Amino acid sequence: MTDPQQPSPTTPVNAEGVVAALDLPQPAYRVLFALRSRSEPGGRVEMGQSQIAALLGLSRPSVTSGLRELILARLVTKQRNGVYRINAMLAGYEWGSAEVSPKAAST
Repeated sequence: MTDPQQPSPTTPVNAEGVVAALDLPQPAYRVLFALRSRSEPGGRVEMGQSQIAALLGLSRPSVTSGLRELILARLVTKQRNGVYRINAMLAGYEWGSAEVSPKAAST
Protein backbone atom coordinates (compact mmCIF):
# COMPACT_ATOMS: atom_id res chain seq x y z
CA MET A 1 0.00 0.00 0.00
CA THR A 2 1.34 3.45 -0.90
CA ASP A 3 1.59 6.30 1.56
CA PRO A 4 -0.79 9.11 0.51
CA GLN A 5 1.64 11.67 1.96
CA GLN A 6 4.44 10.57 -0.39
CA PRO A 7 4.36 11.81 -3.99
CA SER A 8 4.20 9.18 -6.67
CA PRO A 9 7.25 8.78 -8.95
CA THR A 10 5.38 10.68 -11.68
CA THR A 11 4.43 13.65 -9.48
CA PRO A 12 6.25 16.81 -10.63
CA VAL A 13 8.67 18.29 -8.12
CA ASN A 14 7.93 21.79 -6.86
CA ALA A 15 11.48 23.16 -7.10
CA GLU A 16 10.65 26.44 -5.38
CA GLY A 17 9.17 24.49 -2.47
CA VAL A 18 12.33 22.41 -2.19
CA VAL A 19 14.52 25.52 -2.14
CA ALA A 20 12.27 27.27 0.37
CA ALA A 21 12.54 24.28 2.72
CA LEU A 22 16.34 24.55 2.81
CA ASP A 23 17.98 26.50 5.60
CA LEU A 24 20.28 28.67 3.46
CA PRO A 25 21.65 32.06 4.48
CA GLN A 26 19.91 35.02 2.88
CA PRO A 27 22.81 35.89 0.51
CA ALA A 28 22.68 32.34 -0.90
CA TYR A 29 19.00 32.75 -1.81
CA ARG A 30 19.71 36.12 -3.42
CA VAL A 31 22.61 34.71 -5.43
CA LEU A 32 20.52 31.72 -6.54
CA PHE A 33 17.64 33.88 -7.74
CA ALA A 34 20.05 36.24 -9.55
CA LEU A 35 21.72 33.31 -11.32
CA ARG A 36 18.40 31.72 -12.16
CA SER A 37 17.02 34.92 -13.66
CA ARG A 38 20.06 35.22 -15.94
CA SER A 39 20.56 31.60 -16.91
CA GLU A 40 20.60 30.22 -20.42
CA PRO A 41 18.47 27.19 -21.32
CA GLY A 42 19.96 24.30 -19.38
CA GLY A 43 20.88 26.48 -16.43
CA ARG A 44 24.28 27.78 -17.62
CA VAL A 45 25.23 31.24 -16.34
CA GLU A 46 28.30 33.27 -17.29
CA MET A 47 28.69 35.80 -14.51
CA GLY A 48 31.64 36.47 -12.25
CA GLN A 49 31.41 36.95 -8.51
CA SER A 50 32.17 40.66 -8.83
CA GLN A 51 29.31 41.05 -11.32
CA ILE A 52 26.93 39.19 -9.01
CA ALA A 53 28.04 41.33 -6.05
CA ALA A 54 27.48 44.57 -7.99
CA LEU A 55 24.09 43.40 -9.25
CA LEU A 56 22.86 42.48 -5.78
CA GLY A 57 24.61 45.21 -3.80
CA LEU A 58 26.44 42.57 -1.75
CA SER A 59 30.10 42.32 -0.85
CA ARG A 60 32.17 39.87 -2.86
CA PRO A 61 32.82 37.73 0.27
CA SER A 62 29.04 37.47 0.79
CA VAL A 63 28.62 36.27 -2.80
CA THR A 64 31.50 33.80 -2.39
CA SER A 65 29.92 32.45 0.79
CA GLY A 66 26.49 32.25 -0.86
CA LEU A 67 27.90 30.36 -3.84
CA ARG A 68 29.72 27.97 -1.50
CA GLU A 69 26.41 27.22 0.27
CA LEU A 70 24.65 26.66 -3.07
CA ILE A 71 27.40 24.33 -4.26
CA LEU A 72 27.31 22.34 -1.00
CA ALA A 73 23.51 22.06 -1.34
CA ARG A 74 24.04 20.85 -4.94
CA LEU A 75 21.86 23.61 -6.31
CA VAL A 76 24.70 25.11 -8.36
CA THR A 77 27.91 23.70 -9.81
CA LYS A 78 30.96 25.73 -10.74
CA GLN A 79 32.20 24.81 -14.21
CA ARG A 80 35.08 27.30 -14.17
CA ASN A 81 35.68 30.87 -12.97
CA GLY A 82 32.67 32.95 -13.90
CA VAL A 83 30.66 30.01 -15.28
CA TYR A 84 28.07 28.23 -13.16
CA ARG A 85 25.31 25.74 -13.87
CA ILE A 86 22.06 25.70 -11.94
CA ASN A 87 20.73 22.29 -10.95
CA ALA A 88 18.43 21.01 -13.72
CA MET A 89 15.56 20.82 -11.24
CA LEU A 90 15.75 24.62 -10.86
CA ALA A 91 16.93 25.68 -14.30
CA GLY A 92 13.55 27.03 -15.37
CA TYR A 93 12.86 24.94 -18.44
CA GLU A 94 11.28 21.59 -19.15
CA TRP A 95 13.20 18.56 -20.38
CA GLY A 96 12.49 17.82 -24.02
CA SER A 97 11.15 21.30 -24.73
CA ALA A 98 14.04 22.27 -27.00
CA GLU A 99 13.73 21.36 -30.63
CA VAL A 100 16.51 19.31 -32.17
CA SER A 101 17.57 20.21 -35.67
CA PRO A 102 17.70 17.31 -38.19
CA LYS A 103 21.45 17.88 -38.64
CA ALA A 104 22.11 17.63 -34.87
CA ALA A 105 19.89 14.54 -34.60
CA SER A 106 21.80 12.70 -37.32
CA THR A 107 25.26 13.13 -35.74
